[in-house]
Amino acid sequence: MITPTGLDKLSKMDDRDLDTTLNRLQRSIFKTRKRKGDTHDLEIEFCYMWREREVRQKRKVSHAHWLSLRSKKPAVA
Repeated sequence: MITPTGLDKLSKMDDRDLDTTLNRLQRSIFKTRKRKGDTHDLEIEFCYMWREREVRQKRKVSHAHWLSLRSKKPAVA
């Protein structure tokens, strides 16, 4: 059983826990579909988690880009 994750808890979750929870949710969705059960709540939870993962990935890329631009600027004396 997977309990809904609040946005505050989701934002504090590390990347490994987020990926583990996403995998667990995905397996639960598939198993529930196989049993012809209702997956609506699981799918909503999965979407929140997936969006958090996307935001984190984009933030990492943006930060790396910013750091590369910053390192190219000449030092101001």
